[in-house]
Amino acid sequence: MRVETNSAKYQANPAAVISLQKWMEQVGVTACTVWRWRKRGWLKTVNIAGRQYLTQTAIEEFHRRAVAGEFAQEPKVPSRKEAMNQLGETCEERESHGGGGGGQILSVPAAKMAASLCPAPVPDH
Repeated sequence: MRVETNSAKYQANPAAVISLQKWMEQVGVTACTVWRWRKRGWLKTVNIAGRQYLTQTAIEEFHRRAVAGEFAQEPKVPSRKEAMNQLGETCEERESHGGGGGGQILSVPAAKMAASLCPAPVPDH
């Protein structure tokens, strides 16, 4: 069996194992992503002397399931209105108290998101 990855081609041995770290590098995913996949049961590893490895069978099963769309989910991109609801105010409320959040303390990322979602008022000249 011949397997192609993002960075290399190699002849696969069905009984072979590969370190999880090496597989992550070949596929191009982070340790956090692999941790989530393992936690959800999508990727099955074996522990050999305290280190995690993948069997060729586990890799093939993961690939088959991924291609079949078993892991597919709808993208979770909030709309502008949903994002503002998460911040707890509307653009109109921000404008009514000068964009300061009405005494509400927002974290720096939340304040930046609110500022980017609410256009700055255009001064009248």
